[in-house]
Amino acid sequence: MPAQPPVDSGATIERLIREDWGRILAALARGLGDLQLAEDSLQDAIETAVVHWRRNGLPRAPDAWLLTTARRRAIDQIRRRANLAAKLPDLAYLSALEGPMPRMLRHRMVWRARCRTNGLR
Repeated sequence: MPAQPPVDSGATIERLIREDWGRILAALARGLGDLQLAEDSLQDAIETAVVHWRRNGLPRAPDAWLLTTARRRAIDQIRRRANLAAKLPDLAYLSALEGPMPRMLRHRMVWRARCRTNGLR
């Protein structure tokens, strides 16, 4: 997908973002079911767009580019949250152990927790 020439002025980017912000945010919030996550993801996508568009030019459909990038950021955030939630019981168990633990046992427990989390059992 060929892009337009690099954008020199931030005014063009600002105008595009200002015009498309509400529509993109509504689509994200509807798809994700979480307004805060949608806002955070869109903001991250805009930060990425400013850097990327100034270097590589505007894409053919900037609004679609922002929507896709924001959706991917949201999916990454959801995965990170799920990964942390899966590891919390093991982390709580390890932190609750009292007294000194032999180093090899500690490493083995952490390794097993990682395998369970990643489905490698």
